[in-house]
Amino acid sequence: MSGRSALLGIVTISLLLSAASLLMADTVPGPFGILRLPADYESHRSTFRTRINRMQETVVADLEGEGCLRHMWMTIAGVRQKPINGLILTMRIYSDGNEKPDVETPVTPFFGMHHGHLAGTINSPYLQVTNRSGFNCYFPMPYKKGLRITLQSESERIGIWFQADYHKYKTGSLIEPRRFHAAYRRVNRAKNYGKPYHLGHGIGRGVIVGMTLGVRVFDTADAWYHCGGDLVLMDGRTNGAHLLSGIGGEDYFGTAWGQEVFYNRSIGTPYYDVAETPEPDKPLIEFAAYRFFDRDPIAFADSFSYDFGSLANDMSSVLYWYQEGPAISVSRLPPLHDRVPDVLVPDGKYDITLEGGRIWNLCGPFSCKDKNEFDRKEFPEDGIDISQVASANFGQYAEAVTKKLGPPTVTRWKQGVQSVFNFVDLTPHFRSRMRTNAGFPIDVSAYAATIVDSDAAKRIRLRLGHDDWFNLWLNGKLIYEGKEQNGFKTTEIEVNLAKGDNLFMAKAANCENTNFRAWVFLFDLLP
Repeated sequence: MSGRSALLGIVTISLLLSAASLLMADTVPGPFGILRLPADYESHRSTFRTRINRMQETVVADLEGEGCLRHMWMTIAGVRQKPINGLILTMRIYSDGNEKPDVETPVTPFFGMHHGHLAGTINSPYLQVTNRSGFNCYFPMPYKKGLRITLQSESERIGIWFQADYHKYKTGSLIEPRRFHAAYRRVNRAKNYGKPYHLGHGIGRGVIVGMTLGVRVFDTADAWYHCGGDLVLMDGRTNGAHLLSGIGGEDYFGTAWGQEVFYNRSIGTPYYDVAETPEPDKPLIEFAAYRFFDRDPIAFADSFSYDFGSLANDMSSVLYWYQEGPAISVSRLPPLHDRVPDVLVPDGKYDITLEGGRIWNLCGPFSCKDKNEFDRKEFPEDGIDISQVASANFGQYAEAVTKKLGPPTVTRWKQGVQSVFNFVDLTPHFRSRMRTNAGFPIDVSAYAATIVDSDAAKRIRLRLGHDDWFNLWLNGKLIYEGKEQNGFKTTEIEVNLAKGDNLFMAKAANCENTNFRAWVFLFDLLP
């Protein structure tokens, strides 16, 4: 063999080895492929069988050093005969020695089985549940300074079997900064028609990877899925602020015209029970559904807030995501009494309100079928009189009144609405009780007013975001006119604040566009 041939052979082998090492790299399927995990690891397992004593937090896995949990399996004594045992047990997961858990949830909701229902089948890459109550989790959970998993019984002594399979890395080899988080929330009889159900929020850089939802249907005014799909508000503290707006509940879970039992890789409904002759105070329908973003990951660079359409039903959910930095608590964990079915849990009972949101007074709806109607002067421009009302007898609202489907029948002021990461969502405050998605206001406008207190006269920057016509006044002077857009966009302007109170008033339209009936604007004061 000539020297050139030998050299070529060496180079070829080197390239093949490099390619093989890339193929052997730890690229977790779907969105988890973004996790930068070392390809060099040792495989380990931790098993545990014990009884979890009442009100005693018991460590079932204590993984030291650097590594990543790759698989968690458990089952619960008596859970097939008494499914409520899955709600009695609380699971907490702590990473890197933190005192606050990244995950705190009743066990079976974490695995997609809600309201103490008997286990159904989930067959996804991330959660796998058998109808014989075998609960498997494949969410990778990396850690730099150890991972600790605990179980606690909120009632009686319960036996469990538990197994954790994990990779152990060499010290200093893990560079991935994001950690796994999950938020559990439960509300029984959401307050009012159209008020969205909040799944969770976070601050930092990361990616949302999935959710599970359990619904017990009591609201007979309409189908459970007619109150809309998801609304995800992202990066509202940056120029990259944007949103995702879904259509309906069944559309979100990838079906159509309702739900049925099925289980696929990314979407599924593990159980769907219908009562032929429902008893008083018993649900008409009880189901659970899941969606995982293994092929359509939702990344956020700064923050996110995640809502889902809701009627006056019993809602239970777990949201799953990865992020840098500690999670922000969505709510306090409800005690056992408020986890079980048939107990009313009002919206907000355990919620932890986000701090720092600007408070707005809203007024609407007003007819806005075209730009001429948007430019028409309405009574809020004459001054803020929160007692003032006017007829809302036009368009879809007139039809709603005619059909006696309920409010809104008048245009009125709505006080004390808090923004979320600088976003203001107008839809839940002005939607009608029309059937299907027609209840989402379109061809409408509304006003929003807030006071900004300034310690001195000064010039500042203001970040605005909208996707339809948008006007802004400062102390009665029009300072911004935004055109209708095909998608949510942000812009920055400079404004002069007076010393003391400054009144900002916005007028936002809502037309049909690529953000399905999303009626949202953004307002952010900059230094």
